[in-house]
Amino acid sequence: MVEEAIKNGKDPVMTYHRYWAQAEVAMANAMYHLYFEQKKNGLVPGIDSGNNGSSPKPQETAKPGSTPDSLSSPGAATESPTNTVGPNEDLSPRNTSTPTNAPFSPTNTPHNSPNTAPNPTKTSSGPSTGNSSGSSISLQYANGNGSDTTNTINPRFKLINNSNSAVKLSDVKIRYYYTIDGEKGQQFWCDWSSAGNSNVTGKFTKLNSSKNNADHYLEIGFTEGAGSIEPGMSIEVQARFSKDDWSNYSQSNDYSFSSSANDYGNSNRITLYVGGRLVSGSEP
Repeated sequence: MVEEAIKNGKDPVMTYHRYWAQAEVAMANAMYHLYFEQKKNGLVPGIDSGNNGSSPKPQETAKPGSTPDSLSSPGAATESPTNTVGPNEDLSPRNTSTPTNAPFSPTNTPHNSPNTAPNPTKTSSGPSTGNSSGSSISLQYANGNGSDTTNTINPRFKLINNSNSAVKLSDVKIRYYYTIDGEKGQQFWCDWSSAGNSNVTGKFTKLNSSKNNADHYLEIGFTEGAGSIEPGMSIEVQARFSKDDWSNYSQSNDYSFSSSANDYGNSNRITLYVGGRLVSGSEP
């Protein structure tokens, strides 16, 4: 290439290939290592200035019975051999725990099952009859207002179907007996019922003659829209009634009232009728 350029009267042009550059870098690194890194350890003959061009000083070897400086110098770390096994030592596994002969005594800790619920407490007023005539449906009562003197009476009822067949609610009637304590017009409300508030009816009736703590009764019934009580099911009615002028009643002289009936329970003083037949309770 050079000769051809000279023959043609031109200056030779050289292309600096990248591989040459890589070779020069590699050579430079090698020389740096030779002159600067190994020189520190006296491994390059004729270069170490401390040897004045002489051969490197041979390393000293430990004499028999002597201790190398690296082990005899203060602070040098030494390691103690572990798990050293002698030629006649038994290599079978060993149980280092101390057996005890104490018997195992299980502890029976009482606990409440998550599926167990406490039995509800029931209170009764007068003789408890519940389903006294063997009817397929029973009645429970609770009062929502235990005050002796009040302008509003709040009886609550629960009907329970104990039979294996449905009971039509429109055939069911409940009668609550009381004294009006001053003849006035009266109003009825169903505050809540699982049969539907609008499906519960209330009717006031005056007895032909006053009886044992009763001269009126409230009869609660159900419309066709209330449907039926299925076997094993129950429905609730929370009733309320008052006089038109909001004058007071005295509940202490009411036949069906019980001041202790804070929760649902059986009562013989509230009557239950199915299909026009008395099935539970006693009339005054």
